[in-house]
Amino acid sequence: MQRPSFAVVDVETTDGDPRLARIIELAVVVPGTEEDLQGWHGLIDPGMPLPFFVQKLTGIKSSNLRGAPRFHQAAPWILALTEGRVIVAHNARYDMTALTEEMARCGHSFQRSTLCTERLSRQLLPHLTHHNLGSLCRYFAIPFTAAHRAYPDAKATLATNCPAKASGMLRIPSTCAACDNGSGRASIMRWRERDVCGGRAPGAAEVASHR
Repeated sequence: MQRPSFAVVDVETTDGDPRLARIIELAVVVPGTEEDLQGWHGLIDPGMPLPFFVQKLTGIKSSNLRGAPRFHQAAPWILALTEGRVIVAHNARYDMTALTEEMARCGHSFQRSTLCTERLSRQLLPHLTHHNLGSLCRYFAIPFTAAHRAYPDAKATLATNCPAKASGMLRIPSTCAACDNGSGRASIMRWRERDVCGGRAPGAAEVASHR
């Protein structure tokens, strides 16, 4: 089978500023079938007290993080899973900045191309009032009950966007049961390759290189 050419990433952190934030939960999901999603997800010990507002937002307590790996221990898995793949994330700027900063702290460079699904939603579904992940899930009739937890958020991002397989833009396998949400609505990433890669159509989205 052809190697999937993107990975969906979501992080939960200690701070609203991704440059200062420490990652406390991370998910990397590589599309496959519903029964065979590849990737890595888990809690990360940030090595600092967890702010109360983060505990309230995520439901993650400081006690949950005791015994969890530190980021430098998870970094090799993240690097291997994302090597040669486009990083897809909802609000990719935040996730990628947090990841890049964490990688730098443990001596790694993290340069990946990115695709932001929030930006795509604003460009391709301008009639929506809100473009957060929960709103997209409601629009596409995708069950979503665990906002602000990395693995459910990553799987929801995959479910709302994975039908890009039909466009060929990301060149992932032609069969992906995880993509089929049964809503009858096309994904925000369902457009033809020439509409995107031509780079001239109004609202066309770009795959950006994160440096």
